[in-house]
Amino acid sequence: MKQPELGEHISEIRKERGYTQSELAQECNVDIRTIQRIETGEVTPRLFTLRIINEKLGTNFDVNGNSKNNGIEGSKTIIRTGWISGIIFYFFVPLLIFEAISYTHADFSLSSWPVSILILYNVVHFVVVFVFFRSIFFVGKYTRNTLIKAGAILSIFILLVLNTFKTIGIISDTSFSVAIHLILGSLVGITNVILGIGFVLTRFKKELSIATGAILIFNGLSFLHSGVVGIILWSVSLIMLIIYLNKFEKLMA
Repeated sequence: MKQPELGEHISEIRKERGYTQSELAQECNVDIRTIQRIETGEVTPRLFTLRIINEKLGTNFDVNGNSKNNGIEGSKTIIRTGWISGIIFYFFVPLLIFEAISYTHADFSLSSWPVSILILYNVVHFVVVFVFFRSIFFVGKYTRNTLIKAGAILSIFILLVLNTFKTIGIISDTSFSVAIHLILGSLVGITNVILGIGFVLTRFKKELSIATGAILIFNGLSFLHSGVVGIILWSVSLIMLIIYLNKFEKLMA
């Protein structure tokens, strides 16, 4: 269906569902002017925006040609590689727990591993997490949520700093102080709280967003208390984020 018929149908069904233009704009996380211009036929909505409108109104409108939008297709790929990398990231969690314990218990250590393996582990870990949080950033971008974008950028930055310290330590055969670990762990906790608040405020899949955000906030607070507990609970947060990204990709399909 093309404009202006599409806009007229959206307007009719919006009124039937009891939404004002302002309320629908808020539910879809777009500017009211966007809804107004769509309904009057001035603009053709992006596929992503139309998917959200369909979800909120219970409709199944489509726009000829929009499915070939390269921008949307590219973003879909970023989201898909994100949740796939999240699954790979999940297998790093036991090693991360082991690492966290090693900083306070000398009996637990990865120092016996070959240097080349430890460096490769750090590099792969960073790449996987970078791809994962890049997709989280795109969720923030498409939902216009500054907190999610900020949380994703901070997560990547903290991981870069952490892995840099670890790699330097491996090459020079030294270890950095527990205090630095505590500071970085606290920053991870604060970042998770920021992400959690961002997800709670997101209107896409509201129940899933609130559940994901609440778990991230609790996870972040646990990091501030104990890094080991935080990493253990992070496995739950990671599952929720993987599910979230998968649902988000389907909305863009």
